[in-house]
Amino acid sequence: MRIGLLVAFFALGIIFPYNEFRIDELADAVPVGIPVLVIGMCILAILFPPLALIFVIGIQAFNPFSAPLWTKPSWRSNFLNLRDPLHFFHFGAFAVLAGAAGSA
Repeated sequence: MRIGLLVAFFALGIIFPYNEFRIDELADAVPVGIPVLVIGMCILAILFPPLALIFVIGIQAFNPFSAPLWTKPSWRSNFLNLRDPLHFFHFGAFAVLAGAAGSA
């Protein structure tokens, strides 16, 4: 199932590649604030994922359904196991990489 989903993400990256937009096309629609918006989104993209991951994993420390000892993610582990959330994040990172490789 894991390899099938990664192949599907790769195929979706090929079928629907990332479409680059040009700022001069948006100049008429949004005349002011494009540089501030771009800089703000870059800062948000750098700061938000690590903080969100720490928050979600921190919440799992208080979750009574979470396993007391988490295991290291591997290709053989069940990424849908709700008792061990690191496996899901590990698979999500590989899914994003597969889609990006297909788009590239």
